[in-house]
Order: sequence, then structure tokens, then C-alpha cells
Amino acid sequence: MDHLPDTVNKLLSSSHTETYVSHIPAAINEENISTTPVIVGVDEAGRGPIFGSMVYSAAYMPETFENCLNTGDAEDLKFGFDDSKKLTDVKRDELFGYLWRQTTDENLSEEKQQSIEKLKENIGYVITGISARDISSGMSKYPPTEIYNLNEQAHDTTMEMIRILKEDNKLNIKHVFIDTVGPPASYQKKLEMKFPDLKFTVSKKADSIYPIVSVASVIAKVTRDMHLKELNKIFLREDINLGSGYPSDPNTVKYLKENVTSLIGWNPVFTRFSWNTTNNYLTENNEKYGTLEIKWEDDFITTGRKRKNGGDIVSAMKPSMYDGVLTASSFYDIN
Repeated sequence: MDHLPDTVNKLLSSSHTETYVSHIPAAINEENISTTPVIVGVDEAGRGPIFGSMVYSAAYMPETFENCLNTGDAEDLKFGFDDSKKLTDVKRDELFGYLWRQTTDENLSEEKQQSIEKLKENIGYVITGISARDISSGMSKYPPTEIYNLNEQAHDTTMEMIRILKEDNKLNIKHVFIDTVGPPASYQKKLEMKFPDLKFTVSKKADSIYPIVSVASVIAKVTRDMHLKELNKIFLREDINLGSGYPSDPNTVKYLKENVTSLIGWNPVFTRFSWNTTNNYLTENNEKYGTLEIKWEDDFITTGRKRKNGGDIVSAMKPSMYDGVLTASSFYDIN
């Protein structure tokens, strides 16, 4: 799909987690790759939605290029990178387009075209899209002690992207700026233990504070949004709109209510079944939406889980009737 960024095409190539690594920019060539100090910024998009991947991006650039991105200095190229949530869809697409499109709009001024080329020559990135299917799989593991929660998935993804840049791409990383997931102090300590030779700054609102994190924020957001739109086109009719995937989005709510199937629910390629919003449609509103009530084995043998009509599932098993042994009979003897 030539009209899409390579980041999006990579995610479309599989229903599982995928990683895309851009070419190393011209300003960091083979001759000076080990001597050019590089700074890295990490941010994500799509942590909260019901639909689509959670996309992580690690953008990087030579340390000397930092003053060219929204710093107010004389060298500032004034592209407008910022926390992606503060930007319009059009502005985000424009900014990421500067990085991934092969050609520059000839209608732009010569000065603008030169600025865009300079941006391309200095910015590289890696993205990982954690698919909805893998998010659900990780968060639904049994027993509960094995659950791979969203924070852990995010941390591991970030560390793997840093490893790719450091070890595979051989970049001379001097400082990594990260928009935090969870408490900043403990996350930063975790990263420093993993990469003791690197300097980290983990903070809230890093995508508004550090320009390179703003770049990562835009890359992640545009990639995620484009990917979800393409999934909508591929798997659904043209008149069906998934919306943004957030529970507050009217289009998302409308899709959930009108397209739930009795057994599967929704397409697992783009749906996170580990979210309470989707789970409730399938477990709490069986009569309303015509979904089937399923008795999962895990629920029956996990202490403290509640039955639909109240009461503790384990207590309801009446273990004394079966000498305390969970048998096929005791398993189904719950009403």
C-alpha cells in the first residue's frame, strides 16, 4: 500500500505485535555512527482504547539537532511538534508526512522544502505496535500470577526498542527521554538497571517538555490512527465506523452495541477483550445483547470470583459433596 507509511504497512502484515525500524538518517552515517551523540525520545499512543494496537515509538536524532525543534532558538525550524494530543489530525499527518514521504510538496516554499529535507536527514525512529490480540492474551493469562499487565508490556516494549537502537543499530545513545508509564522514579530505576551505561529522564508530560519525545508522540499517534482506519476498511463494511476506540466515542459505543455476536463478540484482530467495557457486554448483559453465558474453568477455580447472581464461586462448589476435589460433576454443579 504505497499511500501508507511503512510503519502502518508493517502493522497490517500481521494480527500480532510487529516492529518497524526506519533507516538510519543521513546525518548519522556509517563513518560517524559510533561518534555521533544521539538523544532518544519514547512515547505511546492507544493505551486506553478498546480497539486497535497500542503503538510505541522511539524517535532519535543527533544531539546537535535538538535546537532545531521547537526550542525558540534562532536555529528553530518551527515545524510545530508537540504532544500529539494537542495537535489536530491534519497537523499530525503533516508532521509525520515530512518524515515518511519520499518526495516533498513542490508547492511549498524553497525554504520550507529545505527545512523538511534537513528534518529527514536527522530523524530516525523505531515503532512497535502491540496488537489488540496480544494485549488481550497477555492480560488474560491464567493463573492470575501469570498475567502480563499493560504496564509490563509497555516497559518491555520500550526496553526492546532501546536495545534495537543501541545494539542492532549501534547508535551512540547519550540520553533517553521517556513519557512515563506508571510511577516515574521506579520506571527510571528499572531502565537504569537494564541499561546502566545510558542516561534516562522519565517524567510525566515528557511529550510536551522534550522535543524528541514530541516527535515520537506524533509518529506513534499517526501510525495507530492510520492502522485502525485500515483495519476498519479491511474487516468491516464501509458504512460501519469503529470510531477512535475510546469508550467515550459515540461511534465506538454504537459499533459495540449493534455488532456484538453471541459467541465471539467482535473481531479479535482489533478488539481488546481484556477491557472491562467489552467484557461486560459478554458477561453482564447476556439477555440484553443476546450473548451466550460461558462458564470458564478459570473462573470456577479462582478464589474470590463472583457468580452472576452473587456469591463466591468457590463456596458454591460445595466441596464437601465431592471430598474437596474439583471434578467434572462439581465443576458444573453451580447455578
